Amino acid sequence: HWSEYHASDESLAITIDHIETPDAVLDVLRPAIKQSKVKHIAIDDDGTPKPWKLAEFIDDIIQTNHTVTGVGFTGVMLSNEEWGTICNAIRIRHQSVAMEIFQVRRCFVDGMNMEVIKKILTSNSAEVDLGTNRMFSREVSIIAQCLNSNPPLARLSLRDNHFNDA
Repeated sequence: HWSEYHASDESLAITIDHIETPDAVLDVLRPAIKQSKVKHIAIDDDGTPKPWKLAEFIDDIIQTNHTVTGVGFTGVMLSNEEWGTICNAIRIRHQSVAMEIFQVRRCFVDGMNMEVIKKILTSNSAEVDLGTNRMFSREVSIIAQCLNSNPPLARLSLRDNHFNDA
């Protein structure tokens, strides 16, 4: 029961997997997630038509719910500006509570924009997963430059990319 959950010290992990989340659904979920003890939020292969307020939604959740320590996206296509909004929310939030994991997998079909890579890698997350984003050797130098700009970074996953194309 919901009241028993709120009375305990347990936290939730929410995964929205292969479920469309248009703006109206995000508007319904927002108040509940903002006040719940949610530790991790994952959005996987949502299939939602764009444009969409997901970046604004995640920004709001990260800024207001300080029990959230992980966000994950798989197969979620956002604009560079929207990824920037999420990265900035994590960076700002890090001043009070660190983000443990920031996962962005299979979200870029034509490789990643250099600015987006920079924003993700300097978001002040302890773990960053950029697997399966069609990155190539041209992105290696920007990745190397960013490693010193994220002191909390303890783990970086780049699996299933294409760095052997040089």
